[in-house]
Amino acid sequence: MRWNLRAVGLILLVSALGHVCWAQRSAPSSPDVVTRSFYGWYLQQIAADHHPLTDKDPRLRKYVSAALLREIRRQMASPDGLDADYFIKAQDYRNEWLGKITTSETHVRGGIATTTVTLGDTLESRHRLTVRLVREAGVWKIRKVQRAN
Repeated sequence: MRWNLRAVGLILLVSALGHVCWAQRSAPSSPDVVTRSFYGWYLQQIAADHHPLTDKDPRLRKYVSAALLREIRRQMASPDGLDADYFIKAQDYRNEWLGKITTSETHVRGGIATTTVTLGDTLESRHRLTVRLVREAGVWKIRKVQRAN
């Protein structure tokens, strides 16, 4: 009998720990974390000569809202096209941006968040963007990117 109680207790403990770990892993990341993660991944892709937008990389959906992807694809297909990369607001990236991604000034109001992203860490390489995110299916996703003032 004593062994059965210990076994049941151990099973309950393992189950509770598993639930806590699962909840932490499935909890939505903050807008800052999503933004830094996206730009880290995106810049690595560009550096490796992969272009997620033109290659229609399905991993974009992890970070970018469905509405924004539709808008970008519509713009790309239009006669004017895009004159710069939508997410970096530049025609090319700088090697100095790789691994030098920070966010600051994050404001959350309901299901909308705005953060400032800085690519690069020197005065010469610094490139600032304002990124708006929305909650889509419980996950923060990028909805709009603009050059920061």
